[in-house]
Amino acid sequence: MSAPTLSHFISNNAEPILDAWEKYAQEIIADHSIPADARDHAKGMLLAIIADMRQGQTPQEQSDKSRGLAPQDESVSQAEMHGAERQVAGFSMPETVSEFRALRATVLRLWHESSATAVQSDVDGLIRFNEAVDKVLAESVVRYATDQEGIAHRLEEDLRRATTISDTIIESAPGGFFMIDEESRLVRWNRHFRKETGLPDEQLRGTSILDTFHEQDRPLAAAKLLIAFATGYTSMEVRVPTVTQGIRLYHKTARRLEIDGVPYVASFGLDVTERKQAEEALKNEKEFFDAMIESTPGAFYVIDAEGNYRRWNNYLNRLTGLSDRELQNRTWLLSIQEEDRSRAAATMKDAIETGYAQAELQMLTHDRGARHFFMSVRRFMVGDTTYLVGAGVDTTDRRAKMEVLEHQAHTDPLTQVANRGRFVEVANQELARCRRYGHPLSLWMLDVDHFKGVNDTYGHHAGDVALQSLMATSREALRDWDILGRMGGEEFAVLLPETDSMQALDVAERLRSAVATTAIPVEDGKVVHLTISTGIATASDSDITVDTLLERADKALYEAKRSGRDRVCVAESP
Repeated sequence: MSAPTLSHFISNNAEPILDAWEKYAQEIIADHSIPADARDHAKGMLLAIIADMRQGQTPQEQSDKSRGLAPQDESVSQAEMHGAERQVAGFSMPETVSEFRALRATVLRLWHESSATAVQSDVDGLIRFNEAVDKVLAESVVRYATDQEGIAHRLEEDLRRATTISDTIIESAPGGFFMIDEESRLVRWNRHFRKETGLPDEQLRGTSILDTFHEQDRPLAAAKLLIAFATGYTSMEVRVPTVTQGIRLYHKTARRLEIDGVPYVASFGLDVTERKQAEEALKNEKEFFDAMIESTPGAFYVIDAEGNYRRWNNYLNRLTGLSDRELQNRTWLLSIQEEDRSRAAATMKDAIETGYAQAELQMLTHDRGARHFFMSVRRFMVGDTTYLVGAGVDTTDRRAKMEVLEHQAHTDPLTQVANRGRFVEVANQELARCRRYGHPLSLWMLDVDHFKGVNDTYGHHAGDVALQSLMATSREALRDWDILGRMGGEEFAVLLPETDSMQALDVAERLRSAVATTAIPVEDGKVVHLTISTGIATASDSDITVDTLLERADKALYEAKRSGRDRVCVAESP
């Protein structure tokens, strides 16, 4: 049996050849992994080599091929793909050549092992195989070299493009940029930083960045830059002496980066002088406003149009016993005594509609019950939002004092009944009411009989005690709405609303009898007995004021005294 030609051997044993080649190639090139699709490329090259070996060639075609002038065939295409694949996998050119040698050696070794006479029987095939392998190797190497040049060119372009982008970003930054090495020396900067320092590039290069900071801020800056080198990031606010604007405040951020394993810190800075000044002014304004709020003599608050608290002073916290968290967005009306809430809501409405309103309202406190406050509310706008600012002054104590003063002004200090002025004032009001509604009204004038004798016999203190006892007895006999008044000395008046003359006479007789039978203890175990004379007048249509009633009742009193005292007389109708 004749030995197979080399082309037939390769065709029939492509897979075993590739298996042996992969193993052999991996042993030669131990530093790289064979790419996943390298076997497909190698198989394609083997088949292309076979086709090339079998193809008849004219002398001219062989000459063109040897000079690289022939059209590219399948083996060349496979070789280019093989070279590109190896380049991506990181193979060097010597490693690629070694791989082709392994392929050639594997084919020849297996062919020889298949038949001892194989090489002598197909010398022409051996020559063609070597030519085809050399051609594929050459094409792969050429592609490798060409791609290496392209990569170098692309790297140069990418570097140039990256440098341009980097420069553009740095120069277009809104503030100063600098980059320093571990010795804090400047290695790069932008035009803003150059303008900031006022120094030319020649002087900036290699200068310590710390020299560009205010002397008092250099320790802080040095510490912050050490932190940036150590941790990767820092930020700081430092003062910078500038050429044209004096000392300015800058906020600078700094990040660590490495270039070829060498650490640097890059920093961007913004001039925050105006912002800081505005913040300081705003802070001062807030402190002033807070101080003004806290100095308000009473409760201060701001509520929105829905009545929710938005701002308040500490007085309101103390008054309500509520914390800031509890007051936040709490409804103002809940701070008002329930019976006054409708009036408080109406006050809010008036303030929103007219711009201002005020009212006397009772506010709830956490420890003193309801307290009277004089509240004033004014509207203001923030943009399109309506707010109300309110202030409240506690008037409870003042009201109590006013009530005391009013009571003192209207009350007889000895007997604690209305004095003459207050009695006449209230009597006129009641007379007007009764005339308006057609209701009856009667008035007494009563006088203590022989009162001077009491003072002369027992002393003025005993007389005072006797008058106080008389008023106590009178209150027991009268109704709550009847009005007692001291008209002077031992003379008193009583106003009885909703009472006709017969009813008034009945009550007067009962009072007269009660007074006459009452023993009044005075000093030293002694007692005093009093009697009273009473004159009654009932209002008629002709009584426009209480003066006419008093005049008629006084006449009736005079009649009671003239006719023997300790009795009641009724004035005739006019």
